[in-house]
Amino acid sequence: MITESTYNDGKIDESSVKVYKPESERPKPAPVKEQPVEVKKIEPVKPADVGILTDGFHKTFDKKGRVAKEGEFKNGVLMEGKVYVYEGEKLVKTNIIKGGTVTKSIGDDIKK
Repeated sequence: MITESTYNDGKIDESSVKVYKPESERPKPAPVKEQPVEVKKIEPVKPADVGILTDGFHKTFDKKGRVAKEGEFKNGVLMEGKVYVYEGEKLVKTNIIKGGTVTKSIGDDIKK
């Protein structure tokens, strides 16, 4: 143990005393516990699952990248939503689907 102090008129100034412990006497810091890293496994898409519509909201696209259908699907069938009909590059009709059937067509009266 090592001490350091200041003397005033031959007497130790108690407020100035500093005590140093040698390296061997110092307490060792507690080892740091490493937190386990959470590994999330991502399941690859199986070829059989590609293109299968699960229940819920989906948007499907045609080969030109345009929205073909959107809405709530159940068992692969559009139950509530819209089906878009194109002629060439132009959207000519939107079918409104309720309960799995067309309830309204918007654009039937558009002249070409």
